[in-house]
Amino acid sequence: MLAQHSRRPATRTALICGVVQAVWHWPFVLFAGFTSVAPWWFASSCLTVTVTVILANFGAAWLRLRSASLWPIVLAHASFNLYVQSGFDPLTRDTGVIEYIANEFGVGFILSGTVIAYVFWRLRHHLPQPSQRSAEAKA
Repeated sequence: MLAQHSRRPATRTALICGVVQAVWHWPFVLFAGFTSVAPWWFASSCLTVTVTVILANFGAAWLRLRSASLWPIVLAHASFNLYVQSGFDPLTRDTGVIEYIANEFGVGFILSGTVIAYVFWRLRHHLPQPSQRSAEAKA
């Protein structure tokens, strides 16, 4: 999908693809038990997941457009899931409010994601121009 939007500026491409991917995750959050132990109104609001996924798409779009390959994104997404769900979450001690801060549903991911998205947004000038990207997408 990102290749279809590659004629647009990188910021718009990241936002459009981020919204689509966030909405794609909603059924998992709402109906498949992909939530945290935070209260249902917080975990199933989809707000934190939506914001986190949109922010993550700045890095994903940059990797995809810079490398012209899907594999860096596939590896980044798999690594994220592995380290967060199997590594960081089990290491986090329950203090009563930790579910609002840590894991994929916490505010901490939004804060760190904002910093990471900002870094990739600043690096957008290192990407090929939209006319070059659309030529690569056709090849």
